[in-house]
Amino acid sequence: MKSAVAYVRVSRVGGRGGDSFLSPDIQVEAISAMALRLSFKVIDTITELDASGGDASREGWQRAISMVETGKARAVLVYNLSRFSRSQRDALEAIDRIKAAGGELHSAQEGSFDDSPAGSLLRDTILRFAQFERDRAKEGFAVAQASAIDRGLFIAARIPLGYHRDLTTRKLVIDPETAPLIVEVFERRAVGESWGSLATWLRDSGGSPTTERTTVKWIVSNVTYLGWSRSGEKVNKKAHPSIVSQLLFDGANAVKGRRPPYDGRISAQALLAGLVTCDGCGHKMQVSMSRGHPGYSCRSLNCTAHAGIKAEIADAEVVARLFAYVNRVDPATIRTPGNEAKNEVETHEVRKAHEEAVYDRKVFISNREIRRMLTPDEYNEELAALSEAVIETGMALEMTQAKEDEPEKVEDFNNVWETWTIQSRREFLSRFLSAVVVRSAKRNRHATVSDRLAMHLAPGNTALTDRWLLPEGDWSSEPFETA
Repeated sequence: MKSAVAYVRVSRVGGRGGDSFLSPDIQVEAISAMALRLSFKVIDTITELDASGGDASREGWQRAISMVETGKARAVLVYNLSRFSRSQRDALEAIDRIKAAGGELHSAQEGSFDDSPAGSLLRDTILRFAQFERDRAKEGFAVAQASAIDRGLFIAARIPLGYHRDLTTRKLVIDPETAPLIVEVFERRAVGESWGSLATWLRDSGGSPTTERTTVKWIVSNVTYLGWSRSGEKVNKKAHPSIVSQLLFDGANAVKGRRPPYDGRISAQALLAGLVTCDGCGHKMQVSMSRGHPGYSCRSLNCTAHAGIKAEIADAEVVARLFAYVNRVDPATIRTPGNEAKNEVETHEVRKAHEEAVYDRKVFISNREIRRMLTPDEYNEELAALSEAVIETGMALEMTQAKEDEPEKVEDFNNVWETWTIQSRREFLSRFLSAVVVRSAKRNRHATVSDRLAMHLAPGNTALTDRWLLPEGDWSSEPFETA
């Protein structure tokens, strides 16, 4: 008898057992009957579970073909051609390898195919239909996902911490008990706290006891907290209420494993830390304590003026001018710059695993035969397992990709300022202003803070150059008009 290797494949197991998991046994039984009929002796049965037919790198599949190429087997026996492969190109290349080694491929359902034009056409047609079923399932699932995203539905099975799902609308709503934890995670990361420290804090503050560094990394990079619902390239940016602002999100994701230059307890009380300069020498002014209050002071050895001002006074003046300018020039709105940088790093294996998980879930949902075979509990359990795989691979894929390019965002400034943390406000001011200049009061002790402080707009915030903001929201080409 001629030797042969039996190849058995199941796309998705998902924890099934008993009557709901007969596919491998059915395949082996049919292959064994075919082998007896064609006088083949099966010397090895290779079974691959959770293996996609569109994956040409399957280890078992390649081993079965290699057994023919090395002369260990004369033929590869399969239940049907779709079990062999759901990619027409991959299948034909594999068949050419088998034939080049003098081997054969036999299907228990479709039979054997000769090299005649009719035989080749029939074989190629069956393989094309196998690929067509896979492509159609993927396309159908993509259309369904896009429709759900457009309607603002959250289609993932796992609800992110900070939200719960409205059972009526299927949309996310903010969980008032856990959402503050998410905000604090972003705020802590924005000032440079490490992933390990964040994971420990979140566990101790009521998060999952299994929270690890990868969990908080996923949280900080998850655009769901901006109010987005996304699946692949389809994005709805107004799907549900946001928990964090774009500014805080950007600030938390801008930290690249290094501590920011101003993260001490004293400077944490000053809004303009790192932004204030001395008019006398042009050097950055440091944040220090004076009589129990934080302030900005010039410590340059080469400065003769050594300007200084209380932080609460300077901060209040800057905020007052800012509000006056915004409400006068661009009433009640402010533009937050978009994220134009994009990391092109992409992990091929993770992307492929995610696509296969999505495909397997779609095939399962669209297969009416499976629904008839399983009890409702078994069906729901299997669907939950498939959905979990989609979520997990999607999370892994998100972490391999950079944030997508985002357009400039227009927000109601008067409202959002009150919701921002001090870190978010610092982030905004660092983008909106290029400098805050302070003059010394030593030569004119009667000078007001308005006389001593100048604010310069950062390039890109106005079409005009050299714009210095004045107390009433007007502007000047000179920093100190009252001097």
